[in-house]
Amino acid sequence: YLKNGEKYRPLIESTFEDYGLPKELFYVGLIESGYYLKSRSKANAVGPWQFIRETGKRYGLNIKSTVDERHSIVKSTKAAAIFFQDLYNIFGSWELALSAYNAGEYGVIRRIRKANTRDFYELSKNKSLPVETRNYVPKVLAAMEVYNNAKKYNVSIPIYKIDPFKNTKEVELK
Repeated sequence: YLKNGEKYRPLIESTFEDYGLPKELFYVGLIESGYYLKSRSKANAVGPWQFIRETGKRYGLNIKSTVDERHSIVKSTKAAAIFFQDLYNIFGSWELALSAYNAGEYGVIRRIRKANTRDFYELSKNKSLPVETRNYVPKVLAAMEVYNNAKKYNVSIPIYKIDPFKNTKEVELK
C-alpha cells in the first residue's frame, strides 16, 4: 500500500490542492484500495477510490463495458475531489464527510436525524453508525499517524526518484 500510495501521492495531493481540499484526504485512498488501480470490492466498488457504478457516473466517470474510468488514477481522483467537496458541503465536518464516503450520504443523514446529533463522536459512541463506519475515521487517522511517523513505527516508505535523462525510476526507503 505504501509503495503504491507514494507513487501516486504527488498527483493526488496536487489535485486536492487544486480543489481546495486537505491533502490528508490522500489517506482515504490508502485505506480504500491501497491505490491498486484494479481494486474491486465485494460490493463492486472499483478503482483507487472504490466508486460504485452510480457514484462514479454521478461524478462524471465513463463506465461502460469497454472502459471504466474508475480505474484511472487521474480521472477518479478528480471525481473523488468533487465528491469530497460535496460531502463536506453537506455535513460541514470531515468526520461526517468521511463517514458518508464510507456509508453513503443518505445513510448518514438518516442516522443523524434518528440520533438528533451531527456529532460524529456522539453518533459513534451511541452506535448510531454501522461499526465499519464508526471505525473508518480512526482508520484514516491511524494511517496518517503511521505514515507521518514512519520511523517511530519502524515502517519503510519508498521514495520515488525519476531520472529524466534515463527515464527510469529509482526507489529508496525513508
